[in-house]
Amino acid sequence: MSLAEAAWSMPWKALHAEAVQEALRALTAEAPELRFELEREEADTLTAHVFLAADEGGGARHFELSFYDLDRDGVILCLEPEWADNAAFWEEAWDLCDTLAEAVGGEVVDLSE
Repeated sequence: MSLAEAAWSMPWKALHAEAVQEALRALTAEAPELRFELEREEADTLTAHVFLAADEGGGARHFELSFYDLDRDGVILCLEPEWADNAAFWEEAWDLCDTLAEAVGGEVVDLSE
């Protein structure tokens, strides 16, 4: 897995904060060391700030995940290395997005094309 932008196609036809919150709540219910804050950046953009509490193995982490409404192409979840702690803990951030997307029926998008 290379350190580059990653994206997942989400199963939603439009971006609704309620759907994103529900998916994040389900994720954090399974992993109590996680908490999240959701921020509306633009009419077509939501950013989820996901925080992983510090533990014996390391310090706290802050991952930033963005959801974009692409109109008729649906919704995508994006992960970019320059956001928050994404680069420093890329595999963890990628796994978090993949787990979140998979839980709601999303799938990774091949960006190599």
